[in-house]
Amino acid sequence: MATDFGFRPVESGEYYFISYNTEDTGRVGGVARQLNSAGVPLWYDYGLEYGKEWQRQIARHIRGAKAVIMFVTRGMFFKERSYVHEEYEIAGAYKIPIYCVILDHIEAGELPDYSISWWLEIRRLHNVQQVSGESTENLSGRIRQAIGIGSTSQRRTVSTPASAVNTNDFVYNPVDDGYVITKYVGKGGAVVLPKEHGGEPVVKVGSGAFKGCNGLTSVTISDYVTNMGCNPFADCANLSKIEVSRGNKLYKSLSGALFSRDGAVFIACPAKVSGDYVIPYGVIRIDYNAFDGCTNLTSVTIPNSVTEIRSEAFWNCTGLTSITIPNSITEIRYSVFEGCTGLTSVAIPNTVRKIRSSAFKGCTGLTSVTIPDSVTGIDDTAFYGCTITVTAPHEASYYGYTPNKGVTWVVK
Repeated sequence: MATDFGFRPVESGEYYFISYNTEDTGRVGGVARQLNSAGVPLWYDYGLEYGKEWQRQIARHIRGAKAVIMFVTRGMFFKERSYVHEEYEIAGAYKIPIYCVILDHIEAGELPDYSISWWLEIRRLHNVQQVSGESTENLSGRIRQAIGIGSTSQRRTVSTPASAVNTNDFVYNPVDDGYVITKYVGKGGAVVLPKEHGGEPVVKVGSGAFKGCNGLTSVTISDYVTNMGCNPFADCANLSKIEVSRGNKLYKSLSGALFSRDGAVFIACPAKVSGDYVIPYGVIRIDYNAFDGCTNLTSVTIPNSVTEIRSEAFWNCTGLTSITIPNSITEIRYSVFEGCTGLTSVAIPNTVRKIRSSAFKGCTGLTSVTIPDSVTGIDDTAFYGCTITVTAPHEASYYGYTPNKGVTWVVK
């Protein structure tokens, strides 16, 4: 069925390409109309039926777009090959910027294996996450801000301590119990998070809110913060410490790293930490992206108290040369060590049952690994991009694994 969002797409000049799952036409249409009314030039597949002409028009208009605005929903990951995925790859091939608008709460563990790697790729793009109950008008405003068109009402002056940086350096979004910081746009230095915004508490720091802010040297989290997204401070090259106000009941700082108050969850390591790092005993979980971008780390000691290392925990730790996975771990999650180019040795304990997609993707320094008897499944892209000899008790097919180029499989 041909799509009609209620306005004609822009056919010439500068425009943004709308990519969406056809099942989500209703949800996307409202946001698209708000963007159009605000003067954002858009192109979408108005009046086109699927076929060769549709494919030709899609490819042509992606190539000519200033950027792609891709609406992401849970349903699109349950298709082995969706139109959105094709559009994503065309944009990538022509180096067209992609802005993702995530309309659902999505966890990697709930998705089919063939979609995990794509979802993890999407998470690393410039994302706008819709908050539950958020109006299309407000979401449209945040999208406009992300792509650099117009302004929104979200950036307001707040009342904060005199030691704080300019509070206009933060982008806010309303949630049920206050505000979330969705993005930091300041120059860095020693940053103190504001306690309130417009008389309401700032209760959350969104995933990747400070990601890649190389000017950031330290950050202090206020008493009021009760929710942290996936490492908001990932890949901040000069961040040396994360501090937490004493009155905060949910989080604490130990040696400059961020933990849950009870010490059970390791949340974030500042990227400037170097050399050997010892995770204290009592930590049960290493969270998503906890060491993301810690390129100066050479080794990490993980205690046997840790039972879960979440996806992308050691993403792009290029200086990491060796790691011993404790025998308390049963699954090596998606992209846990992806991009660890300096990794030359890893010991997989005889408790691990699954090695997931992209677990060691791009670990170009890893030339050999031994699979213990306990392992029953290995996802196809586990060693993608590696030139490696894998020694295992069984043939690759036993694990449901098809070796990628560069993987030599040895049964012993």
